Amino acid sequence: MRRAAKLSTIGFTLALVLIQAAPASAGGLGVLRGVVRDQNGAPLVGVSVAVFDVATKMQKPIRNTATGEGGAFETQVAPGRYLLRAVASGFDAFEARARVAADRETVIDTIALRRVNTLADRERMTIDDPYRQVVRGSRGRVFQWDDKATEDERERADAEAIALTDRDNAAHGVVQTVAASGSSNYLATNFAVAREVKKAELTVVGQTGKGDDAPLRLEATTSADFGDNHRGTVTVGYGRLVVGGKTPAPTALDQMTVQAVDRWQAAGPLALVYGLNYTRFAGGSNASATLPRFGVEISPTNRTQIFARLTPGATADEVAKFDMETGEVTFVEPARANVDAGQLASATPDRSRRFELGVGHLIDERSNFEVMAFYDVASGRGVGFLAVPVAGADAEFRTGELDGRTSGVRVLYTRRFTESLTGTVGYAAGRGLALAPDALANPIDMFRPVAFQVVSGQLKADFETGTHISAVYRFSPNDVVFAIDPFVGRMAAYEPTASFFIAQSLPMPDFIPGQWEAMVDVRNVFDATPSTDDRDLLVADYSRLIRAGLSFRF
Repeated sequence: MRRAAKLSTIGFTLALVLIQAAPASAGGLGVLRGVVRDQNGAPLVGVSVAVFDVATKMQKPIRNTATGEGGAFETQVAPGRYLLRAVASGFDAFEARARVAADRETVIDTIALRRVNTLADRERMTIDDPYRQVVRGSRGRVFQWDDKATEDERERADAEAIALTDRDNAAHGVVQTVAASGSSNYLATNFAVAREVKKAELTVVGQTGKGDDAPLRLEATTSADFGDNHRGTVTVGYGRLVVGGKTPAPTALDQMTVQAVDRWQAAGPLALVYGLNYTRFAGGSNASATLPRFGVEISPTNRTQIFARLTPGATADEVAKFDMETGEVTFVEPARANVDAGQLASATPDRSRRFELGVGHLIDERSNFEVMAFYDVASGRGVGFLAVPVAGADAEFRTGELDGRTSGVRVLYTRRFTESLTGTVGYAAGRGLALAPDALANPIDMFRPVAFQVVSGQLKADFETGTHISAVYRFSPNDVVFAIDPFVGRMAAYEPTASFFIAQSLPMPDFIPGQWEAMVDVRNVFDATPSTDDRDLLVADYSRLIRAGLSFRF
């Protein structure tokens, strides 16, 4: 507990330092600014940015500006609602709506323009909308609007514009308080803070809580461009693994992780991604593992991309993500140890890895599809189980190891129906792993190879009322257990049957800073869990989980 308290104190101290380092706001009008990049993250200079007044519905922009060095733009406007349109030769136009308040900054950080008729970079583009953005406010609430203000008042304020000095990017982030019930029971506080520091993106992410399965982790990530063709990312993290068993573990099992990745735009349509993941245990075990990652992406035509990648399977589990461009935060559940409490000395890091080869094609501006073959090697993957050794007895939580091979093909189709509604359909089939009938009695060889098929669909909706809904349904005739989900990075993590996430922005008085949001996250609604035939052993990782809480963004 003392280590958890110390970790939490360090994390929140870093967060406060980042927040307090933000410069003070200048007086006068509202400021609208941002950074324009291409889909690979390279800044675009000379992009035309037009600002339209939404309230007056004027066809002529009230402001015209252009991006300068580093792809940045900035303009002053009267308080109000605005539509921004970014246009550059050879790129699709970008549009974003924003509200600007007096003596406040509204930051569109950042804008990603996609090349015309070119398949979006899968590593850096979301599946639901290629025009990624997050509108955030610095040093106060942004979403303030006085409907009683007259046009004369706006023009008068506009005439009083004053020059603003250059300033560093303000810190922004999110703090969540969450209660979880189901396969895990805990209270947790999650936080993520990001800021641009000397052209580098610095992110600090932390989780701490109370409960047997409460997350405990702290991570720092920095990303920066090196020259015109390289973008490097380094992550250093600490986390505590969940350990099962009949008796409490004599010592904790902690995990330190270092990841270093470079994306190199080698020549024209050719991009290379390479790096290393290093993991080391502390506490109950001193084992370590080093895994390489490598990827090649080629665009032979304007609408097609071919890729081949070798990636560590544990990457998505080890690093909580705070995307500075989308504003989306993903706080993952704690990883499991691959042994029970009494065997911690023999615990090893997850050495699972995936090789994938595929092709993606942009059909039109609203739809795309992807076909990919994958081969996974599961080695040392920790899995949680609920064991019922005697009929009628209480279930015991245990942790064990998933080893084996999975191979198959996946097909994905994504369609953006409207500006607020996006759908994705996926199908995967191949050879995977399922619990053996005698898995409880034979923990050395718990899994057997089986054929599998998975059909999955996802709908995402964002409404102007501040409501965000994401619903996923998956169907598989087999109780397959995946070390690496077939749809990882493209749809929500594997949960049998139905799952949904709902978030609603909450109205707050002007004197309360930031943006508040209530959220409910329900995974595996019908609690369909992979198990042995007589259900004496169930995979706890897929059990129903309900999380609810409040989120504060600044």
